[in-house]
Amino acid sequence: MKLTAHKYYSSPNVIDVEARFNDIGYYEDYDYEFVRDLSNAISHTVNGGIVNDSFTGVDTQLEEFVSSLDLSVFSGNSPIAKASSVMAAIKAKENYDKNKEDGDSVEKEREKAQKNFCYNSNKAMKQFEKDCNSEGEGEESDKEGNGKPKEGKGKPKEGNRNSNEKCEKIGAGASFGNELTEFIRTNKKLFETGEGKEINPNNKTPEVALLNLSPLDIERIEKIALLKSRNKIKSRRQPAERKIQILNDYSDVSKAFPFSSVAMPSFKYKFATKQLPIKKEIPPDRQILICAIDNSGSMSCYEKIEWVRSIIYNRLDAVASGEAELYICWFVRYVDTDSIFKITNKKEAEAFRKLQFYGEFGGGGTDIQNVIEYLSETVSKGVLGNHKLKLVKPEILIINDGQDHVNPNFVPKIKTHAFILGDDNNALKKVVESSDGHYERFL
Repeated sequence: MKLTAHKYYSSPNVIDVEARFNDIGYYEDYDYEFVRDLSNAISHTVNGGIVNDSFTGVDTQLEEFVSSLDLSVFSGNSPIAKASSVMAAIKAKENYDKNKEDGDSVEKEREKAQKNFCYNSNKAMKQFEKDCNSEGEGEESDKEGNGKPKEGKGKPKEGNRNSNEKCEKIGAGASFGNELTEFIRTNKKLFETGEGKEINPNNKTPEVALLNLSPLDIERIEKIALLKSRNKIKSRRQPAERKIQILNDYSDVSKAFPFSSVAMPSFKYKFATKQLPIKKEIPPDRQILICAIDNSGSMSCYEKIEWVRSIIYNRLDAVASGEAELYICWFVRYVDTDSIFKITNKKEAEAFRKLQFYGEFGGGGTDIQNVIEYLSETVSKGVLGNHKLKLVKPEILIINDGQDHVNPNFVPKIKTHAFILGDDNNALKKVVESSDGHYERFL
């Protein structure tokens, strides 16, 4: 052993290490001796000592690496758990560096993702309605769309215990230890926000989850985390409450209080003269957001589409947690009223997320002012496309790239927000702020 264990700690054997990796869903190659030695070093910290107490002088580079790690950053409460997380982090960092250096690979991934956006809105609507009406909730389709619960990567494979997966970079000692710590510290924050659920649905440790993330996945959760920290479109569900009203309908007689008044001789008289109070529950208040997305050709570049995706995911999380209802529509000069998605609960949020549909992005010039005026008018009539609206506090969110002309003196009738994915539009900013909305540029 290159690093010795604390006297009260038994070094993990091959079966212990393999079982730990299977538990956390790590099926890559690993170096058993490295994990064992690292567990030994960490065992001193849980018994009141420091990792340096395990040093033997046999491998000074390994000792420098171990002493430079900030172990509090890595997942796990036991020595073997921490050591396994460090092993997974090394592999994740290795994959990340390789993908970052391989520019061609990243570009091919972007092209592949771009093809997934070439969806027809009618086809997307039919699939959405089908998924929303299917039995069960929270299931994910397999590749054939059979609606079965999504399984893992298949049969766990046994890691190669003779591999050199502890990484040659450990030879750099403290410098690589600091680099690895910072890599996990930075990316761990993305998972701790709770916004990366769609790419880590099984709640794996950040070190293991990062293994399966492409550079594009990491870009996406970085965008979502930025939205969470910057945007002011907050949605907090107000709890249900009871309001005292007058009994007008005999079917509400059970809500009269005190209920003993029902048995009194004067009940019929008081009911007829509207003197009987009742307690009626008022449903909880949720944010109602109409997300209107620019469907013009200028929005078709990958970078803008990824921002559209991230913004939608951010609001879908609010719907899934019961804080909001979401209506998603697209516009050019007019709103496409035949393709308005109504998303009110967790099942519908998951169904839309699964579609991977964000727009067709092939239209001509836009007219944002006309769109805002139309949405304001239709909301006042209690209808939006094929949907009937019962809105308490409706809000509009415009997503476009700023390429439009708006009368700066125009004042929307309802609160309007704008997320700009391109050039600033000062006139639109003035319009948004006049409605007490929030204007934000992300590109």
